[in-house]
Amino acid sequence: SHISINVLNCRELITENNMIRKKNAVLKVNEMICKDVHVENVTCNYLYGENVTIGDNCNIKVLEYSDSLTNNGKSKIGKVNKVDF
Repeated sequence: SHISINVLNCRELITENNMIRKKNAVLKVNEMICKDVHVENVTCNYLYGENVTIGDNCNIKVLEYSDSLTNNGKSKIGKVNKVDF
């Protein structure tokens, strides 16, 4: 089961297993731009955040962050860039 979104802009985003009600559900987002973000079970082509925490079961092609990055889980992350704004 999947939830698909093309572009997601937000101030804060938290995705966790209990937020996605169906077992093994994945949030699919083409582009995610957030100030503070903590994701689990997310597939994303491009993710930008100031403070980013990556949990389990994520597949992110390009990740850019400006302040902090924490990778707590078992996830695939392609290219990672620390950017200055």
